[in-house]
Amino acid sequence: MSDIRTKSSKILSEALGDERLGSAVESALFAQCGGETHNDYRASIRSKLLNLKENPLLVKNLTSGKLSAADFAAMGAEEMASTKRRLGDEQLEEENTRQAIAVDTHEPHTADQDMPFGESHDNRAGQEGIEFEHA
Repeated sequence: MSDIRTKSSKILSEALGDERLGSAVESALFAQCGGETHNDYRASIRSKLLNLKENPLLVKNLTSGKLSAADFAAMGAEEMASTKRRLGDEQLEEENTRQAIAVDTHEPHTADQDMPFGESHDNRAGQEGIEFEHA
């Protein structure tokens, strides 16, 4: 086993509190990444660790056997997210949708809206900062 795999297994084991389970998760991630310790493998390890730290229910399901190491390795970020994070993501998505709808209901912006009241566009070149005088 390479140094990267050994270190990955060790930190997964520490996060799970179970050396055998940490090793099983690492092996499943290694297999999922085609037996290579390239960037995808490293990103998967980081993602799994982050989600284990943020979601105690995930750790509980792994240690109780309700969730297998292979199933955990195959999970995406959305599947691993804690309930709190999922609710936050849903609220953010709803807010973004409301804002997108609100943008569609506004009238188009016109150049007259940029000019102070009483000024005209006669002495403007059409680009901000470029002005010329009438002869």
